[in-house]
Amino acid sequence: MRASARGHGRVVQRRPYKSLSAIARAITGTRWNGWVFFGLKNHRART
Repeated sequence: MRASARGHGRVVQRRPYKSLSAIARAITGTRWNGWVFFGLKNHRART
């Protein structure tokens, strides 16, 4: 799967999405934090 950022949105397989969370939801069918799903943020790093 290929994704790219364009302006204020993201495009995956020629379909526009407003957020990483929306892309994660389209892939899995469940709600995810987009940053965590794509490994861009470690949610366990905070203490």
